[in-house]
Amino acid sequence: MPMEPNSGVWRALLNGCKVYGDIELGELVAKKLINLNPSDPRNYIMLSSIYSKAGRWVEFSKVSVLMKDQGDRRQVGAVAIGPSSHVRLAYFNFLVFYFLFNAFHLRQLFSFESV
Repeated sequence: MPMEPNSGVWRALLNGCKVYGDIELGELVAKKLINLNPSDPRNYIMLSSIYSKAGRWVEFSKVSVLMKDQGDRRQVGAVAIGPSSHVRLAYFNFLVFYFLFNAFHLRQLFSFESV
């Protein structure tokens, strides 16, 4: 490579290791990423995901402990949900209710049952 790879390139390689199950290379790449930016929780989450996919639960728990030691409060496997996602969810629920309500009334309106 004509330039030094940044964390985005290393993270893409780590994701490839996760997809293809290359644990050894994934460990090396994760160590490089953790040395570049030890406070980034994504590095630990990706490594723990590689371990869990391979069924290596001891290493998985070690990475979780390492995350806690680094001071990160996000739990492995947690999803960040913000106010905008709650608004989208409320709007989606409204749309579902609206269409189901109208479909029910249209069915009653156009039912042709013989008496």
